[in-house]
Amino acid sequence: MHFVFSTKNRAELISSDIEERVWSYIAGVAKHHGMTPIQIGGIETHAHALVGMPTTMSSSQGAKALKGDS
Repeated sequence: MHFVFSTKNRAELISSDIEERVWSYIAGVAKHHGMTPIQIGGIETHAHALVGMPTTMSSSQGAKALKGDS
């Protein structure tokens, strides 16, 4: 599943000096919720998360977990 979500008000909050920590954090959130992070990245205003999801998890549950915890 490929999720894309933006920062609040599309503000440029993900600067190059913290982006690796942000991507690692989102990968950790995915793992915590039983998803398999495949590729996590993005730019200053939004993130992309390509994850493998358990068959028992709906896409809305995955989005809620990733967005809510990050």
